[in-house]
Amino acid sequence: MASRNSRSLRGVFRPFPLMLRTLPLAAFALAGTPPAFAAERTQAFDIAPQPLAAALNAFADASGMALSYPAELAAGLQSPGVKGQFTAQQALQRLLSGSGLAPRTTANGTITLEKAPAAPAEVSTLSAVTVSGSRSYGASDPYSKDYAVDKSFAATKTNTPIFETPTSIQVVSRAVMDDQKTTRIKDALENVSGVRANPSLGGGTGFIIRGFRNGNVYRNGLMASEAFFGDFDAGNLENVEVIKGPAQLYGRTEPGGMINLTTKRGLDSAYYSLEQQFGNYDHYRTQWDAGGPLTADKSLVYRFSGAYQSNGSFRDFVSVDRMVFNPSITWRPSDATDLTLDIEGTDKNLFIIFE
Repeated sequence: MASRNSRSLRGVFRPFPLMLRTLPLAAFALAGTPPAFAAERTQAFDIAPQPLAAALNAFADASGMALSYPAELAAGLQSPGVKGQFTAQQALQRLLSGSGLAPRTTANGTITLEKAPAAPAEVSTLSAVTVSGSRSYGASDPYSKDYAVDKSFAATKTNTPIFETPTSIQVVSRAVMDDQKTTRIKDALENVSGVRANPSLGGGTGFIIRGFRNGNVYRNGLMASEAFFGDFDAGNLENVEVIKGPAQLYGRTEPGGMINLTTKRGLDSAYYSLEQQFGNYDHYRTQWDAGGPLTADKSLVYRFSGAYQSNGSFRDFVSVDRMVFNPSITWRPSDATDLTLDIEGTDKNLFIIFE
């Protein structure tokens, strides 16, 4: 009787435009074989690649399993076919490969088709990425417009970044001095909090740092004379560094802090600049800066900067005439060694007329 039912219902496996009424899976099982065992039982399949609907009909005929699905679900899809010894579930999976459909057994045992759920997004762990870069301008690039300076020689006498130095440091860069048209270190230090020029008749010698008078100004890490550097011309300065608090690497310093002047050094690329200033109280200033390599391998570089300034004063009968020359030459015998000869010459005349 089970065999006759199986033969009489073979025409039912064609897809209908509407969902067919589900039928018990037992009615389509092989004669004398429980449904679960029929699904796990291996048998030979030989279904050629063809449209999916036709392949499913061939599968129903070969396996004796009941299929029920909307006709539009398989419309226009192709099946790769299946050939070999497989269970019914394995054969059906191969027939549906690439179709985006998946089989599902309903509560009454009928097998239907539905859209396969989207595969979960694959989660992958990316390897560590190191991002490196450089500033647009070098620390001594004469074209630099950067106000911020990230390294200070004065604090540790090394090239340690300011961020990693446990000391309060402020640096007035060359870009700031150029934009403010600074001519004296007194004017440059107006940008640093806690630093004021010592009251004087205008000479500007000596500074008060955090309440302590400091007459010693350092140049490239070496102490210089107060009388000469108190009103030092800013034309040859790369930057002005101020260390606030005791500077332990320098012997004779005040607890308020210290001032270090970094001068201009030779350049790897040719650079030439000439500037003329005019101002109040008959202020006239000509400033120049030139530098570049002297050899093709850039082992020998030079810098020549200077200025001539003539100006009056807000006080009557007082005028200043000043000329500075700052030649510098650097020799690099190796990547780890450089020797610099730096000369600074100043001719300053202060005229005070008494009547």
